[in-house]
Amino acid sequence: MSAEAAKYKRAPLLWLLLPLVCGLIAGHAGLAKGWDVRWVAAVAVAAGCLGIFNGRRFGVVFAAVAMALGGLALYEWRQARLPEWDKLPPREARAKVELSRVFPAAAGARSVSALGRIVECDAPVAELAGQRVHVSFDRRTAGDKAPARGSVVVMTGVLEVVAEGAGAGEFDGFLNNEGIHFRIGRGRVREVVRGGGWWARFCEAGQERLSGFLGVGVEGKRGDLTGIFRAMLLGRKHELSGGQKELFMRSGTMHLFAISGLHVAAIWVALELLLAVARVPRKAAFFAGLAALWLYVEVTGGAPSAVRAFWMVALTQAARVFRVPGSALSGLCAAALGALVFSPMQLFAAGFQMSYGIVASLLLFGVPLGRRLKERWALFGKLPKATWTWRHKAADAVWRGFLEAAGVGLAATLVSLTSGVLFFGVLAPGAFFANLALIPLASLVIFAGFASMTLGLVFWGHAGWVASVFNHAGALVLAGMEWLVRFFRGVPGLFFEARFREDWMGFATLGGCLALAAAGYALGWRRGWWFAVPFVFLGAALAAGVVVSG
Repeated sequence: MSAEAAKYKRAPLLWLLLPLVCGLIAGHAGLAKGWDVRWVAAVAVAAGCLGIFNGRRFGVVFAAVAMALGGLALYEWRQARLPEWDKLPPREARAKVELSRVFPAAAGARSVSALGRIVECDAPVAELAGQRVHVSFDRRTAGDKAPARGSVVVMTGVLEVVAEGAGAGEFDGFLNNEGIHFRIGRGRVREVVRGGGWWARFCEAGQERLSGFLGVGVEGKRGDLTGIFRAMLLGRKHELSGGQKELFMRSGTMHLFAISGLHVAAIWVALELLLAVARVPRKAAFFAGLAALWLYVEVTGGAPSAVRAFWMVALTQAARVFRVPGSALSGLCAAALGALVFSPMQLFAAGFQMSYGIVASLLLFGVPLGRRLKERWALFGKLPKATWTWRHKAADAVWRGFLEAAGVGLAATLVSLTSGVLFFGVLAPGAFFANLALIPLASLVIFAGFASMTLGLVFWGHAGWVASVFNHAGALVLAGMEWLVRFFRGVPGLFFEARFREDWMGFATLGGCLALAAAGYALGWRRGWWFAVPFVFLGAALAAGVVVSG
């Protein structure tokens, strides 16, 4: 490997990211129970100062120690679960809550679920002010529409402590990993103190407008496909029917409806193409594209997975546009480091582990594997390219695309097999074959939806027939995708209900697969058989730790 290639391969922020992750994991494992967080933070700051003033020899070591201790302190500070809370019985409570994330409810549903922060709480639990909380309330008590994110409401309901030690695939486990220790259930909104603000109302209205564009010409004909279309483009999973949710969940393809890396990357590619056709200068196109991409993230609800994907795209593209040393791996590390510093509890959330884990696997394992496959199994290797006809070129392009897709699919499977069991209770070896076909098709659907929404915005609904063409194209591809999912789901031996004997086995398996992929990447994948090592480890871990129940 040349010195120039090695420079772009390096990711120096890993020296900060990995110790921070280790510190957070140590805190999650309870290694700092009873410690004074202030002393841990003070030692971390001291180590950081030593790292700054000790040059190259010991500077990295002190910086790594500082990040590990800082991660430990961050976890203890953000988790801060007092033993006395577990003794609190469920009780009726009145609280003022600021909503930070509102989960969309299905049409006709009576209950709304949200995450927020307690601003005030009546005695005898007034000391809970400032604590994060999960709330659910009867939407009919909140007026015509459910409060938007950013709203402040006064509500009554049953306050109880979230059970500690819940499994990773359970909702209580999700709340624990988010650092949320309380819930208010069976709530009723007594007063809306403050609405969500102009930005929240703008985003909510924008989503409704875009939803309308995606239904032009197809909503009355194939409402089931329109629901899938909106779920995929806008993250409106509540528009999926119960049968559709079950189908995609049990086939390991539900990730297609979470606004994340696939969606954000596809929208960015479409924006780049649109701005290039409009001949917008490169740097201006970069900033305009990022602004439009951020607007898309916000309008679709600002889900954490979408925000993470936005920062990965932004940092990677910034390095390219401004011609500074960098790579996709460096951008991934920077985005992950920033996310964990500002919200360390994300590390234990399913979305964080799946999105960053899959992208890391793609960069460390999938891209090198695809490159090696194209080198090893190239078509017409003994035929000079100057003599190729259009048939040779077309066959070569299709074959190279297939090999790249195979590399990407295997890399995603390296993470999704483990996370599927850990978070969804599904062992889906058939997900590789399903995703190999569905991910390219999903990209086509996203491009069609982007075209429909863009035309709707530019002409403000007066180009309905053009939007209808793209909507029909998207619906046609979606019909094929749904058929493929049903086909793969019906093949015996491709999907099983399963669980890990202990949650830590799943997390260890996921971490081990990524560690082996990183080791192979660092060593340049010098031997072709090294690509099999992560899968051998994965197979052994699944065989030892997974219990199949159906």
